[in-house]
Amino acid sequence: MGHRGAGTLLVVLLVAIGGVMSQVPPSQATGGDADAPRLGKPAGAASFALQPALPVGDQPAGVTITDLNGDDLPDIMTANVESSDLSVWIQQSGGNFAPAQVHEVVDTIRPSTVAVADLNGDGMDDLVIGCVMCFWIFVSLGQGDGLFVGPPMPFEAGRAPAAVAIADFNNDAVPDVAAAVRLNDIVSVLLGRGDGTLAERRVFEVGVGPRDLAVADFDRDGALDIAAAFRDGVAILRGAGDGNFVTAGVLAADGQVVAVAVGDVDGDGNADILATNHDSNVLAVHVGRGDGTFTEAEFFATGGQPQDVVLADLNGDGLLDAVTANFGSNDLSLLLGRGDGTFAPEERLPAGLGPQAVAIADLDGNGLLDVVAANSGSDDVSVLLAEGRSGGDGGCQVRADGAGSWGLSPIAVLLSALLLDRRCPGAEGTDSRLAVGVVSGRDGAAACPDERAGERPRGEGHGGRGLR
Repeated sequence: MGHRGAGTLLVVLLVAIGGVMSQVPPSQATGGDADAPRLGKPAGAASFALQPALPVGDQPAGVTITDLNGDDLPDIMTANVESSDLSVWIQQSGGNFAPAQVHEVVDTIRPSTVAVADLNGDGMDDLVIGCVMCFWIFVSLGQGDGLFVGPPMPFEAGRAPAAVAIADFNNDAVPDVAAAVRLNDIVSVLLGRGDGTLAERRVFEVGVGPRDLAVADFDRDGALDIAAAFRDGVAILRGAGDGNFVTAGVLAADGQVVAVAVGDVDGDGNADILATNHDSNVLAVHVGRGDGTFTEAEFFATGGQPQDVVLADLNGDGLLDAVTANFGSNDLSLLLGRGDGTFAPEERLPAGLGPQAVAIADLDGNGLLDVVAANSGSDDVSVLLAEGRSGGDGGCQVRADGAGSWGLSPIAVLLSALLLDRRCPGAEGTDSRLAVGVVSGRDGAAACPDERAGERPRGEGHGGRGLR
């Protein structure tokens, strides 16, 4: 792997939202009816070993996994709202980490998310930081050793740009930034100049209080589109390919949508949409038609107040699975994909108090995806290392500190990566221009699951969810 390569990170396909959605009442959430006809069934169990929690700053709201110091080992970073700083755990080897470092940011801005990309073309990770108590997003240029150059540079975005997404919106092979500006009801788009700075923002109206962003080419016109989760649903901004957008509809919701993820969950090559409903405790799945429209939502039960959702193949059956971070029930829901756009009933994974964001990567190099959760109530990060797969009925088992067997209870996960000019074999729906930092996010084309090396082309980015 190259100096800044993210191939080690076995990352998640995580993109956006689109089309016009008609709702099935959340009371009809299937939770995966075992008697319903399905095209497929989850093949194997996912098994995790719960590690000791990693303490971080006060109220972590976003989590990111990346190689910050160029040693080809993935590191963990959180954005901490109350302590107004970033916590960094540098990996030593085998999923073990050195004591946390604290990276100060501008005092009182309350950072809520951090996303990663090479903004100035020097082959080193740079940071894009969103916040809940400021009018800017901040850029910190990386030195390649886990440290960053000078104080963060501010770029005006609007009031409370709490979630960010990184992608190439104008097709110039330079990463750009979109921000969900919560208190101005807008999405701001700032085009990258290629030197680590951003151009003046372009403003696009969405619904009240946008909380999350995702990016994909929903209508297959060659231009990236943006989905913004807001109080009453998901607003779709259709991209023109030059950094400009027009409103293309809203996915209505019965309750607050706080997080979105996109992946091909039914195997037809089109981007499908998953959205968490904070009030109804369900995950809504909208199957994409490839023309910017989607089928009616099917609902699957989750834990309490799901704040984040991410997609990844956690049990090695070649199908995307979903994980939600459940703030209200202090756990995570794992829903194993069946490959037809539906999911098996949820199982729970353990987390700390108030999991807010999730990230997935192969932390210990065993070829299996591990889960990281940022817990805003207990001020720590939960790490669940994958141990191998059993041939069961698609369930999940968790071991705590190498002893005993746990039932499923919380996780919090999010990570996504973008690889410009590159597609995974057979992944027709993968768009090479995508990166999601949300962010949290909250969620871009991912490194191919079977690839462990390779230079990360310029423009790749990934990040963790922000405060919901």
